[in-house]
Amino acid sequence: MDEKTSAVGGDTHDLAHPDDASTTVFDVPVLAQLDYLSKSDRSDSLGRLGHYEILSVIGKGVAGLIFKAHEMRTDRTVALKPLAPELAAHAGVRERFVRAAQAAAALRDPRIVAIHAVENDGPIPLVAMELVEGFSLRDRIEQAGMLRLREILHIGSQIAAGLAAAHEAGLIHYDLKPANVLLEGGVDRVKIAGLGLASALDDVGGTRTGEVAGTPQYMSPERVRGRAVDSRSDLFSLGSVLYAMCTGRSPFRGVTLEAVVHRICDETPRPIHEVNPDIPPFLGDIINRLLAKEPNDRFQSAAEVAALLEQHLARLQPQPPVVEPASSVPPATEPRADAPEVQRGSGCLARGGAAIALVTLVVVAGDAVDASRRSQRRDNTAGIETPKNDTPPDLAGKLPPLP
Repeated sequence: MDEKTSAVGGDTHDLAHPDDASTTVFDVPVLAQLDYLSKSDRSDSLGRLGHYEILSVIGKGVAGLIFKAHEMRTDRTVALKPLAPELAAHAGVRERFVRAAQAAAALRDPRIVAIHAVENDGPIPLVAMELVEGFSLRDRIEQAGMLRLREILHIGSQIAAGLAAAHEAGLIHYDLKPANVLLEGGVDRVKIAGLGLASALDDVGGTRTGEVAGTPQYMSPERVRGRAVDSRSDLFSLGSVLYAMCTGRSPFRGVTLEAVVHRICDETPRPIHEVNPDIPPFLGDIINRLLAKEPNDRFQSAAEVAALLEQHLARLQPQPPVVEPASSVPPATEPRADAPEVQRGSGCLARGGAAIALVTLVVVAGDAVDASRRSQRRDNTAGIETPKNDTPPDLAGKLPPLP
């Protein structure tokens, strides 16, 4: 995918170009869902929804369509996520959706998609979010396949830090996956979308307790089983996302939903190094621990994971060169244990440092011996004038004149 895509909050399926109002890339069932829009007199509008001018369809998720919209009251462009009318008809779903959106709106973190407004006074509830210009991580993986180590650590550490901020505020994502990780400005800035909204649609049918909404390939065992979850469920999903960045595919795949659930709960994914030998063991170990079946066997906080990934990323950063004056002798330093590029040359550096120290020792010792001899001569030749310079020829000009 070479063209820039407008990524939005939550399930960015079937993304369209943000500046193209055409909806021909969407199938008829999706287009049929636009019948709840009011007519608009703008030629570039698909219709109106409250005080929003709907400019294009940019995504489709479990809660319904996602629009690029112009908010007429504030004159700004937003990503608008209305709850699908058939879902809004369920009072419990509507209440949970609004409550989850309001909780997410209270969180302000640069790694979380900001929610501008949650409106519940119309026929269907609306969530207006910041429109993130860029790609989703899913798009990036589909484009590049296996990502480079530096990119994996950079994106992964930001996801973990964003989750840490959400967990500290008492929020759980429930549906973390590559489609909900947005890359603003390339891969420089990561924003997590869809925070907490998937849980509002659990048991939406009202007939089977334990049904959950979201993308099962990235869910934790406890969530796909419909059990109670805590923040460690998001850590399992983070491990699945990291696995996908390393290998270009999700760790738990299957033809049927039952097969996917079985693999998540009972099987271990193929070792990462077998799929991508370039991934170092330390990252494989982190991912394996995140993918532990039991929550108690995983990392216990996203902040811990973020710190680990940031630490390893820092070790990959190139060290700025040290420029020394031509006449100066660089000091002897022992190689840092956390700098691989220094360790590779540590033998040469160590030998060079030892040689410098030895030369310094010889010069200092020579000065001491020479000073002792001069003192002895002064004692033995009292009253006799000594030459102004009795240094050997090879040291002449290098040592100060004798007193």
